[in-house]
Amino acid sequence: MLFEILKYFTGGKMKYFKINPVKIEDKSNVLRNSIGGYPILAEDQELPFCKLCGENLSLFLQFDIPENTDLPFKAGSHFCFFSCPFDADPPQYDLEGESAEPPPNFWESYTHTCLIFNPPGTKEKVLEIEPRLVYCGLNFDEKEEKIQSYEDKDMGVADLKIGGIASWLKDPMPYECTCGSDMKLICQVPLGFQFQTNEEAEPQNNWTESGSLYYLMNGNEVYMFACPAQCTPLALAIESQAD
Repeated sequence: MLFEILKYFTGGKMKYFKINPVKIEDKSNVLRNSIGGYPILAEDQELPFCKLCGENLSLFLQFDIPENTDLPFKAGSHFCFFSCPFDADPPQYDLEGESAEPPPNFWESYTHTCLIFNPPGTKEKVLEIEPRLVYCGLNFDEKEEKIQSYEDKDMGVADLKIGGIASWLKDPMPYECTCGSDMKLICQVPLGFQFQTNEEAEPQNNWTESGSLYYLMNGNEVYMFACPAQCTPLALAIESQAD
């Protein structure tokens, strides 16, 4: 099966950015690329909360789209992924057809996750530091995507990464934005990835002990997709799969 020809091929080879977390000792340092840390949002955006338990969502991941790349997003755009640490179930909505088109304003149905993708030039504010997750900076290594075809599907590298192709564990889910654009993989969290927590962090329900770690989506592999037209900062979809 021929994999999809995307605009961010370089010299005929698809690239992605491997994300490498590095623990931050000076917690007063505000980083734009981080696990935990200080959420950076638009001036008119507030810290999202869980519609199930009422708690503030935790900042699991944020980063800027790197400059001078052929990724299908505007360089300098800022991505944030928030989730409730106490409800690890993936969000759900009804999808039909070969191209999965979420219903209009599908992001409003998310109860315990929130994805935000602000374009460059957005007037921003910095919120207080994320209290539960260990603050880590992120370094990026540009890598060549290794495409494998298996059972009529194309799979990329199973990594914590920006861009590339999802390393699907089950059937691919090709999302289409409500504006008509084909959504592209912006970020992937690999199967069983552990987010380290501060000692005072509350335990994740039925999963971990206090002061140890959190999982996303029950520890599944998590794929996040964004509209390349960036028609709205909330035009993102999330999918999770397990073996």
